[in-house]
Amino acid sequence: GSSGVIEITTKGRNYPFADGNSQRVNVEYNGYLALSSKAKQVSVMNREQYLAADGVDLGSDTDWQDLVSRRALTHTNHMSISGGNENTSYRLSGTIRRAEGILLQSGFEQINGRAGITHRALDQRLELKLNLASANRKSDFSFAEGFRYATVSNPTSPVKFDNGNYYQPILFDNFNPLAILELNTNEGQSKILSINSQAAFDVTNHIQLSAIFGQEFNEESTGEFYPDNSFFRGLNRGGLARRSFSDADFRYIETRGSYTNTISDKITLVAVASYSFQEFFREEITMELGNLPSNELGYYAIDLSSDRIIGGPGNILINSYATPDERIVGFFGQLSVNFNQKFFIDASLRREGSTRLGTNSKWGLFPALSIGMDITDFWKTDLFSQLTGRLGYGRTGTLPDQPGLSYDRYEYSYSNGGSVGLVQIANPDL
Repeated sequence: GSSGVIEITTKGRNYPFADGNSQRVNVEYNGYLALSSKAKQVSVMNREQYLAADGVDLGSDTDWQDLVSRRALTHTNHMSISGGNENTSYRLSGTIRRAEGILLQSGFEQINGRAGITHRALDQRLELKLNLASANRKSDFSFAEGFRYATVSNPTSPVKFDNGNYYQPILFDNFNPLAILELNTNEGQSKILSINSQAAFDVTNHIQLSAIFGQEFNEESTGEFYPDNSFFRGLNRGGLARRSFSDADFRYIETRGSYTNTISDKITLVAVASYSFQEFFREEITMELGNLPSNELGYYAIDLSSDRIIGGPGNILINSYATPDERIVGFFGQLSVNFNQKFFIDASLRREGSTRLGTNSKWGLFPALSIGMDITDFWKTDLFSQLTGRLGYGRTGTLPDQPGLSYDRYEYSYSNGGSVGLVQIANPDL
């Protein structure tokens, strides 16, 4: 509300060729290994303590917490290439990271790539930047329940029978922790592509114009599979498969004009006017079906489910949704005055609107004012090289945490042949 600003910069500002005097190509490699292990275990009974407490002896001595965990290895390789001349500079980099989780069957493999180029023209008055970034991540999510059941399982339980099948107790809320991790599948993949371009032009020594365009694409998919011999899930469904897919797009545009001038060598004046536009869209579909013909294909056999023949909404789960094209538009003006580096005045006004708000309240006006003073000259002390006091007041706003809350909302029911009902009345004043 009182015009705070956060700036995030990348390694581009620290390129070795940023001074325009270097034309060499710089190649850099970094790599590291990391080993992780659990710091301590939950204190539970061992075999002897359990039997002394009249526990049932199933003939084994099993440390379940040790069995479902491991020492996890992470290794990362990063390489970058950069270079340039007095007008153009570039940097390319790539990272490969493979990380194991402490819990069995958990971890991820990720590949990142980045490319950036900066070009200056018109006697260094025009600066153009283009940055690209991508990430591809494959994850094994495993099951947190593996740790949970490892702390409550019978320490005399065997892990497997002599024939190699898992020992799985027929008890309420009690499962073989290792069977949960090794029989079932819980994995996913995400892809991100980000594009950012910037242009800045010094019209005069006092006036600068700039523009930013950014766009990001996100794709995510997950897959779960529980075979028909999994007591944890899947046994009563003849095997169970779940799949989900989602896409999200984000677009950002900002234009900005600024005026800076120093008057009488003591007063510095900065005026800024800006326009910003954001747009976001997301869609997702999730499906769950059981009674699969085989365990060999995992969740890839979801289309062969016998639930499609048996029917019934209780057996087939399909959810899908899409957001509208959500937008946030803002107009911003700010005036800053600095008197001899001792007194500061900042005033700003922002008008902003969002599609998430009701038809009667889509736009808001947000003013802010702050004053500050460097009091170092009035309070001589060796404790501070500079001490500034500042008082600010501002008005800001917030947005609903999900789209569609200002509109009528309907839900569909499968009962009695299907019906549509109103479950939320529109709120145009939201």
